[in-house]
Amino acid sequence: GTFTLTMACGGTPNPGLAAALAAAPPLTCAQSISGNTVGGTNVLSIGRSPERIYRINVAATTPRPVTFNTCSATFDTYLRLYDSTGTSQIVANDDHTGGCGTAGGLLSHVTFNAPAGAAVYYLSVEGYANNQGPFTVSMGCGPTPPPTAQPTVSLATALAAAPPVTCGQSTSGTTIGGSSVLSGGRSPERIYRVNVAANTPRPLVFETCTATFDTYLRLYNSAGSTQLVSNDDHNGGCGTAGGLLSHVTYTPPAGAGVYYLSVEGYANSQGNYTLTMSCGATAPPTAAPTVSRAAALAAAPIVTCNQSIQSSTVGGTNVLSLGRSPERIYRVVVTSATPRPITFDTCTANFDSYLRLYDSTGGTQIIANDDHSGGCGTAGGLLSHLVWAPPVGGGTFFLSVEGFGNSAGTFTLTMSCGGTTSPALAAALAAAPALSCGQSLSGTTVGGTNALSGGTSPERIFRFNVAANTPRPIVFETCTADFDTYLRLYSSSGATQVAANDDHAGGCGTAGGLLSHLTYTPAAGAGTFYLSVEGWNDRSGNFTLTVACGATAPPTAAPTQSLSTVLANAPLLTCGQSVTGTTVGGSNALAGGRSPERIYRVAITASTPRPIFLDTCTASFDSYLRLYNITTLTQVAANDDHSGGCGTSGFLLSHLTVNPPAGAVAYYLSVEGYANNAGAYTLTMSCGGTPAPTVVGVTPAPVSATSSPVTTAPVTMAPAMGTSAPVTSMTNAPVGTSMTNAPVVATSAPAVVVIATLAPVGSSASSGGGGSSSDSNLYIIIAVIIAAVLIIAAVVFAASKKGGGEAAAARATAFDNPLYEEHAKAAAYTAPGPGDDEEGGYLDIPDATPDADTDALYDDPETDF
Repeated sequence: GTFTLTMACGGTPNPGLAAALAAAPPLTCAQSISGNTVGGTNVLSIGRSPERIYRINVAATTPRPVTFNTCSATFDTYLRLYDSTGTSQIVANDDHTGGCGTAGGLLSHVTFNAPAGAAVYYLSVEGYANNQGPFTVSMGCGPTPPPTAQPTVSLATALAAAPPVTCGQSTSGTTIGGSSVLSGGRSPERIYRVNVAANTPRPLVFETCTATFDTYLRLYNSAGSTQLVSNDDHNGGCGTAGGLLSHVTYTPPAGAGVYYLSVEGYANSQGNYTLTMSCGATAPPTAAPTVSRAAALAAAPIVTCNQSIQSSTVGGTNVLSLGRSPERIYRVVVTSATPRPITFDTCTANFDSYLRLYDSTGGTQIIANDDHSGGCGTAGGLLSHLVWAPPVGGGTFFLSVEGFGNSAGTFTLTMSCGGTTSPALAAALAAAPALSCGQSLSGTTVGGTNALSGGTSPERIFRFNVAANTPRPIVFETCTADFDTYLRLYSSSGATQVAANDDHAGGCGTAGGLLSHLTYTPAAGAGTFYLSVEGWNDRSGNFTLTVACGATAPPTAAPTQSLSTVLANAPLLTCGQSVTGTTVGGSNALAGGRSPERIYRVAITASTPRPIFLDTCTASFDSYLRLYNITTLTQVAANDDHSGGCGTSGFLLSHLTVNPPAGAVAYYLSVEGYANNAGAYTLTMSCGGTPAPTVVGVTPAPVSATSSPVTTAPVTMAPAMGTSAPVTSMTNAPVGTSMTNAPVVATSAPAVVVIATLAPVGSSASSGGGGSSSDSNLYIIIAVIIAAVLIIAAVVFAASKKGGGEAAAARATAFDNPLYEEHAKAAAYTAPGPGDDEEGGYLDIPDATPDADTDALYDDPETDF
């Protein structure tokens, strides 16, 4: 559609940012300030999570470097330092990688070498993703000198000087000032010689589980030239110790040998450690037994609200984890009365745990958590904490407790249901303005809370009081918002989501498809609900929220009719005809319950012009056209979103092009809605004209040469796809005999047909005005060149569209993830196959840009990635 793009340079920053910076309290050298990000702004974090902002005044005499840390926070923190305008981020830190010593690895520690002179900066204390909570931020100025430069030493010298470490020994040291002959400059290291005798018990275990930094252990051969084994993060080998410590196991071959062990740091980390070596340690976890999924699910014990179960994944199955690591499976039975939300945690496990929740078949993962991101408080960052809002009706589900990678160990699984409303949520609900029937209220989500959404986009919360006599249903909509909205309706406690809508699917008419329209019918009687206006993913912006009560009832349930009855009563649709109707109250004999439908019979004769165009370009809902073989009832073509076939009409409307085979053929056409959409439409059928995208292939007519004179040599171009503009022709002087080419290619681009009627070279031309043979030859050359260029362009465009369709299908598979949602649909019709929407047609592609924080890749350094 149309838009106005504005670019401005310089000027005043947005009022929200200016106000937040003006109100920022100062933070000075050697000062510690306690605070809480809950209820904070997000003018610097831009919706990532709530933040607290501090002003940093650096004088010319302020010692450098300047250090900030949140090493005692109770959640996964993020520190970001901005310039004096708050518009440019200078430096940032998510996970401290040793800067906080042995504190949880998800805390933050950032160092900044301010340039000479005085300047003002702003520090944002926020959370990774949507994390939030209490913190103490500390600022230090120039107390610690940089690490001592690593000495220059040869590999041979370093190995010769390496002290021995033996079975049962613990030795303390520091990597600061160490060599880097084995680490290759990654970070300073300390090297130890390991002498293994023929009778040394196997396996050998080395660990640095009490180190003050993010350690890395690497074991090399006797020459120090080949790394045999290594470990960065222990994955449970150090129990509940900080997840960035190291624990490595190695089983040497039989006989005696010499090895070298390097104690170093991840990236440039360095500090103090105690290295312990043990021999003949516990054997690795027993291999998971072979058992069928059905048997494992049948044997799964039940876990209930407020219950804690102790167990171990060692020796468990892997029918749900699919070999990732051994697992223990539990059955979770939820009823409509079960308090929401439900929380599962393994916050005291001694390994890197992973929680996954599956449906009643165990075949579909619903939600999962690897690292708790603050849900377990200050417990090791590799433990798991999963919060889930079950469907209203309840059901049976299965929970898998497993390990990240191949981790395994003991755990206590705790399940809790409902719970006390958090102070932040209670405050947000108490402050929520009231909504009433027939009201429209404008606002913005920028700078809003996320007490209800708990996600990455800010929200505005409204209270809606339903009386016993309030007309039902209740309709909420944001059909004029300037961003991708999301509406969520919650119970009176704010703990249970009762209804939600992301994309309106026709509820907003032809408005942008990413706006929201939510209908809810409360139970009889009075009640209080809370409505959250937020954005999909991290979107935010301006909106007008409208409330209507007693609106049009939802589409009438489709009547039960036999398929034979529906088909026998299908009206005939012919070329040039437009039929108005509604799918509300229609059958679903062909749609199979997807949504109500209206069915038409399409009869094509041998003389019917090809191709056939069917469209619902003025429908009031998200339409879907499906064409079936009249005998086998096999779907032969379909279109969900028109992808330009309807011009600039809403992209959720439908436009289907078919090139039937030669001869007479008949079809059934179903007009229905995408998902459960229904509404009014005008169905139009046209025949011949612009060849739009081909579904059933067409064979080009053979080139023919005749000696019959013709009167014209037209070069005809079809109008742009989706229009009904008349064909325009250019007519040259008559040139005698002709050679006629049929249309060569049909693509999904605005198609081009070239019909060149030409005289063979050297023939004479007869015309009223006369024309020389050289003139005719010139016409031939020009026409052939034009035809060749247009054909090549059409072929290239067709190839590019085919590639685009395949790429879209690949993206559909790559992003097949329950955490992502449908936001765009590829416009490439494919044969039915894996990943197709239902039995084939236009693929529904999830949004490929979730705008996740890129540091998610490093949340669990190297290992999780």
